[in-house]
Amino acid sequence: MNTNTLTSDTLFLTQKGQDQKIEATLHYDSQRLKATLIPKTPLSQNTDYTLHLTNEITSEKGVSSKPQTALAFSTSPTDAELKDA
Repeated sequence: MNTNTLTSDTLFLTQKGQDQKIEATLHYDSQRLKATLIPKTPLSQNTDYTLHLTNEITSEKGVSSKPQTALAFSTSPTDAELKDA
């Protein structure tokens, strides 16, 4: 992993239906080869999000991931909503 290409512009989170990036801190552990994105505020419950990885992220040899990757996920509903279900 070329850590210089791993930035808040190449790995980021959005809420479904919105283009604005969610403010987050990005950490990379070179020993584990693991990137961690930590939102600055808690994510909303029962909400759809997308984690974006652009093809500008490259390996140490300059090889990019193709195509751009988007991983969709949803947060859980509140405890009260679970009890009412």
